[in-house]
Amino acid sequence: MLEYLRVQPEIKDVCLVVKDFTKIFVSPIVLGGFMLKGGRLMVVKRPNLLAISINPVSPSGFAVESERLCHALQEVVVPVFDVLAKASL
Repeated sequence: MLEYLRVQPEIKDVCLVVKDFTKIFVSPIVLGGFMLKGGRLMVVKRPNLLAISINPVSPSGFAVESERLCHALQEVVVPVFDVLAKASL
């Protein structure tokens, strides 16, 4: 639906409301295009984010220091855990 809406000539007054964020499956390009044209997306139930788990190794093999990444994210979000690093302690 967002793909269709983002290519419409006038969507600045369109507001799409979904039950919760788990109902939204969209690429950053499509969502960004929709929002750049003035479309709005709202959720009825706000998430209660308790923690984040990370994988400091990308699929291509690039890695960042796990503790540094966790600490940086915790400063701006919620507790962050590298599950594999914690399991190996």
